[in-house]
Amino acid sequence: MLEILSSPVQLSVMTLLIIAIILMLFSQFPAVYWWIENRKWNPEGRIFSKARKEGLPIIEKVAMSGYTKFELGEKEVKGDPVFKIDRTTNQGVHLDPRLSSGGAPREFLSGGAEIMHYSTSAPIAQSSKNVLSMGTILGYVREKYPHLAFIPDHVILEFVSKPRSYLQDDCSTLVKAYDFEGKIDIPEDVLKTFCGDIIEQIKDKLLEDGETREPTPEEIDALYQQNLTTYKKSYQTKSLVELFQQIQDESVKLPVQTDKFFSYVEAFQNSPLSTFAADLQNYLQTIELIAEKKHALTDKDKLMYMAIVVIVILVGGALAYKIAG
Repeated sequence: MLEILSSPVQLSVMTLLIIAIILMLFSQFPAVYWWIENRKWNPEGRIFSKARKEGLPIIEKVAMSGYTKFELGEKEVKGDPVFKIDRTTNQGVHLDPRLSSGGAPREFLSGGAEIMHYSTSAPIAQSSKNVLSMGTILGYVREKYPHLAFIPDHVILEFVSKPRSYLQDDCSTLVKAYDFEGKIDIPEDVLKTFCGDIIEQIKDKLLEDGETREPTPEEIDALYQQNLTTYKKSYQTKSLVELFQQIQDESVKLPVQTDKFFSYVEAFQNSPLSTFAADLQNYLQTIELIAEKKHALTDKDKLMYMAIVVIVILVGGALAYKIAG
């Protein structure tokens, strides 16, 4: 009799326990669903969260196709001048801009996380100040010097940031690469002076040959035409050097336009740091490959690696500082 009376009570307890477990499992479905959805549609969330929690920088990698990826700025060894390399990709190394001699501007998100902007193919970061400065200079040059419209943006920025001691040789190369006919013309008075020099050259040659006559129009025209192209290139080079020196002086005084939209993809394409960075990237990747094959860096590898890194940081920082003003 007692067993019969007690059975329903035991069954009710078991039923309640099962129901409680089922309800508890069902109550977790929203959290599990949110976790799955968040992991699928917000993969950057974990990166941003960990960056704020552990004080790590956020690395924004921009591909030239416009694709952007965020990663944590972790390092294999604390104090390394480069961030941890993803061995599964061919994106190379990224230098820590906090070690830049140029005092690269630092950018922070709300909550204190620092964010750094890189191209997938270049080791040097760009800041929004660098990008806006490049846009300001380009806008100014395009408006004030429309006759230079045929020169690509990246070439303009490269020459604006060049040391003046390099301008003569590099402008000579530029004149050979582009057609400046109609863009930088020789004034008539300069051509007259050039023609006078031609006449004097012919007279000197005639005197050397023992002749005292005046040069004939045919002789003058022949030598004039023979030397005209070379003289034009020389004059255009000289004018271009003076022009870029003028632009350099003017660009230093320009206030950075901060009310403009900008693109990091376009900035990395136009940046004068790109060519320099691409060359150094090859050296860095070569040393990394050698180190992987040996499983460890030798002292010589370390010295070579560190020397190249220091060069990149010093020169890259200096160029970035000059561009940003």
